[in-house]
Order: sequence, then C-alpha cells, then structure tokens
Amino acid sequence: MNDTVHEPLFERALGAAFGQMPEPIRELHRPRGTTSFDGIAEIDPAENVLAALAARLFRFPPAGSNVRVEVTLEPHGNHEIWKRRFGRTGFSSVLSIDARTHQLTERFGPVRCGLKIECHAHGLDMSVVHARLLGLPLPRFLTPWTRAFERIDAEGRFTFDVEIGLPGIGRLVRYRGWLRNRARQSFGAAQPGHAPA
Repeated sequence: MNDTVHEPLFERALGAAFGQMPEPIRELHRPRGTTSFDGIAEIDPAENVLAALAARLFRFPPAGSNVRVEVTLEPHGNHEIWKRRFGRTGFSSVLSIDARTHQLTERFGPVRCGLKIECHAHGLDMSVVHARLLGLPLPRFLTPWTRAFERIDAEGRFTFDVEIGLPGIGRLVRYRGWLRNRARQSFGAAQPGHAPA
C-alpha cells in the first residue's frame, strides 16, 4: 500500500505549504484516529428569510452566543469525516482530494466544493472556487461561497472564523470561536514568531 495514504489528508493536499502554519493548527489537521475537540462559538444568523431556509436544509446552527462546540475528525485513508455540533444542532461534511485536480474538496450532502487553501505563518485561509451538485458543475451564480480563517489566539488556542453563503441570497451562517483537544484539554501553545493575526 502506498505510504502517502497514511499521511494526514491536509498534509497530502498542501505538501510543503502545510509546514508554514503554526503547530497547533497543523496538529488539528493531523488526526491520528478519531479525534475530538471542544470549545465555544459565537454564531451569527442567516442574512434573510431565504438564507434561513437554505441554512436549515444544510442543518447549519441557529444564532447564539457562548455556544458549546464539539468537533470530531474521523480519518478514513482517502477522506476525512468532520462532525460538528453547536449546542443541540449538528452537521457533517466529508473532505477528500480530487483524483484529477489533486485539490482538496468538501462535500455537504449532494454538493461538493473545490477549496482554495492558503497557508502562512499566522494560519490558514480557505475559500470555495467551484462546486458540483450530484457530480454536475454548478454555474458561478449558484456556487456557494465560503470565507474561512484559522488562527491561534493569545492563549495559544486554535481559533476559527467561518462564513458560508449563496450568491444572490447572502450569508447562511457565520460561526467563530476556539477549540481545544478534548483528550488533553490543552491545544498547543503559540509558537515563537507565530503571533495571532
């Protein structure tokens, strides 16, 4: 069996760029078996009624403050399952590498999004560059958009800021907060030269 299958998914997809990120962020993206994280989030609501209906279809969480977050990563060789729970609401996605483009993709139900990922000393930036519905390419005006950022805060904790929307409709959800490894209740420390953004 090819040894690269045993490499963490993000490390395979990003190559040498993976090493540019702070260690706590690399650690989250290097799950060794099923790994869970706990934290707290702030959740902004959908931008309008249509966006709220679309958010419910994707099972995105409702607005809330100081919401308990649980994230579980399940690596399965060529893909990872990400299970997220915000309070009583949960949704999941499947991340994998496109065999043709070698690009990291994320699937929410029948929608698969191609991701652009930029790594740097402060963390990771992610956006959607194209999408497919049931394998068929979506035109730009129907392609979901995402703005996602991963950083390290002053306490050395992994932080996230994710906003998801649809063209012509607006924001479906925005959630931001921090996570710590559930097993250790300590998720690294900020590395020298890697101050929070």
